[in-house]
Amino acid sequence: MGRLPVWPPLGSGFVAFGSLFAWSAWKLSVALFEPGGYTAPEPLPLAVDEHVAAMGAGAVWRAASA
Repeated sequence: MGRLPVWPPLGSGFVAFGSLFAWSAWKLSVALFEPGGYTAPEPLPLAVDEHVAAMGAGAVWRAASA
């Protein structure tokens, strides 16, 4: 049995951190600007903390995988 290619785990990691960062950035903008009268289910300071922390985790994960 030969060596497994490296790209599948790297590709899944790229998708995972990209999704984490992008989803949190989208949710943060929705929580801050409240389009169409939307209100976040959690209090605004908690929503901001949550999404900024998730964006930070995505960025750290990206930096660690480079």
